[in-house]
Amino acid sequence: MIPKGASAIRGVHSIGTRPGPLDEPSALRRLYLLSCEKSGLIKRKYLFGQWLRQAQKRLGEIYLAMSKIKATAELDKIDQLKERKSNPTGRGISIKY
Repeated sequence: MIPKGASAIRGVHSIGTRPGPLDEPSALRRLYLLSCEKSGLIKRKYLFGQWLRQAQKRLGEIYLAMSKIKATAELDKIDQLKERKSNPTGRGISIKY
């Protein structure tokens, strides 16, 4: 007689690998799986909503900062143009008598 191990028993590899309770009929098992998926999707929706709100808040901050920087840059540009016009330097200086 050849000794056999636990792997020789039919179906031993599939024990505990099926999702959901094993003693319920397939319709109830399917309902259980769908309810698990539903709860997971609700959690994802909540987390996505939080992420979306944070992203929108940060975008608002960025737009505000960009508008302030743009305004100061335009003022600096205007000041530089005024300085160039009032104090001409370089080779193109014409001497008035």
